[in-house]
Amino acid sequence: MESKKKSYIPDSRFALIAKEARIVSVFWLLYFAATMTACYFLGGGDPAEYSYILGFPSWFVACVLICVIGVVVAIYMLKRRFSDVSLDAKNPDYDYTKEEKE
Repeated sequence: MESKKKSYIPDSRFALIAKEARIVSVFWLLYFAATMTACYFLGGGDPAEYSYILGFPSWFVACVLICVIGVVVAIYMLKRRFSDVSLDAKNPDYDYTKEEKE
């Protein structure tokens, strides 16, 4: 009796998605590290000795600038570097028998 075993066909979309997920993970780790570094080095000590910019502590201004730069970079990556990948089970652009896009 022969068992009919379905063969696994790897989907090339997942390789691209995994690569983009790694890029996003590294970006957010760097973003978090930059924000925490600015807070730690500019915000330590007595608040009476802080330097102020427009009435805000310098660590707060630095963190806001890092956030603005991070959002701009994230939007750039989303619009220009990442691909729009369909996650539908039956993507019409993907030939499941040949394991490649048409």
